Amino acid sequence: MQFLIAVVAAALFIIAACADVQTRRIPNWLALAVAALGLVRLAFAGDLAAALLGLAAAAVVLSIGFLLFWRGWLGGGDVKLMAAAILLVGIPAVSFFLIAMSLVGLVVTLATLAAEHFARRPATPNSAPEGEPGSRRTVPYGVAIAAGAILTLAVQLSVSG
Repeated sequence: MQFLIAVVAAALFIIAACADVQTRRIPNWLALAVAALGLVRLAFAGDLAAALLGLAAAAVVLSIGFLLFWRGWLGGGDVKLMAAAILLVGIPAVSFFLIAMSLVGLVVTLATLAAEHFARRPATPNSAPEGEPGSRRTVPYGVAIAAGAILTLAVQLSVSG
């Protein structure tokens, strides 16, 4: 069952990453589907303490993420997907997930900046030219969240099986 959950989750994360690259938006249904898979995984694990800790960690990430969204530092879809991913990977793997996500996020950010520099155009379609009011660079951080989560799930499967 763990393998099936991981495969479905990987597909959802890939869809989220592609959507984020194309539109800079992550649909709510994707974060909800990942969260639902996380709840199913917690139910099959049968460890109430781990389930409660996982729920608490996801709530903390959602709360901190909301503050970052409010400040304009993260997108709302990124925040929701990150909290759902925490719920899915579980409390023992949170540190690994956050480190993997951050490292991939660094690469994605540098690649986005390099692509903008070489293309010499604004970061998003329909945005104002750089330096004008309303211009804002965006990074498809859903790619980093997806890659970190998929890597974490793969490591969990290889250790358990």
